[in-house]
Amino acid sequence: MKTSRALILSLIFLLLIGFYLPANEALRFLPKERLGNLQFLQRGDLPPSDPSSCTHIPGGHGPPCPVQ
Repeated sequence: MKTSRALILSLIFLLLIGFYLPANEALRFLPKERLGNLQFLQRGDLPPSDPSSCTHIPGGHGPPCPVQ
């Protein structure tokens, strides 16, 4: 009986919060004024990486894995 009452109260609480919080405001991390200050940098060209023997991927025959 107590668990069903707690479950019902929890559901009512979540529904009330859901009605009072607009969907966009709940997930917004930065205020709208600060969004203009963000810089989006482009990624540079990266050379292809060598195979690594430290991972357990079949066919990865690279140099021996250093002992840590």
